[in-house]
Amino acid sequence: MLNVFSIIRNKLLPFGVNNQSTQGFSTTYKCCDKVPETSSPGATATSSPGSGASCNPHVAAKTLHKPNNLERRFLVWTGKYKRIEDVPGMVSMDVMERARNRARIRIANYMMAATAIACIAMAISGKRAAERGESVQKMNLDWHKEMNDQYKKDQAAATAAGASTS
Repeated sequence: MLNVFSIIRNKLLPFGVNNQSTQGFSTTYKCCDKVPETSSPGATATSSPGSGASCNPHVAAKTLHKPNNLERRFLVWTGKYKRIEDVPGMVSMDVMERARNRARIRIANYMMAATAIACIAMAISGKRAAERGESVQKMNLDWHKEMNDQYKKDQAAATAAGASTS
């Protein structure tokens, strides 16, 4: 029995499994194509269709990606390269995705730590405010009292102005 999803995939992606060419920034190669190395643009990969390398159509296609400045920083930050200048012009999409995932996980961990520290700081701050006798209810009552006093002053000024004009 034919798998419906394989038929749809073959119709939609006839030139490789990972067909993600976006605005000229990435290049997709089919399985067994000669793929240029990421280190030198003119070099070609050593595997060819006739060599001992396996040519499995289910293996994802080799996709190259031109990293922007932020992605270069991710590659350095995650330890793939030592300096920004060492990052080549084109890197494998797998390497780029791995660097993005590691950076995303690292940022999420830092945000969780910052949230925990902020929660502890707010709990300490709230306890100190309670010791001083400050509370949200007291602040609300003070604000309403101030607004009522201001309203009464405005009413008194309006009646005085109305009495003086007549």
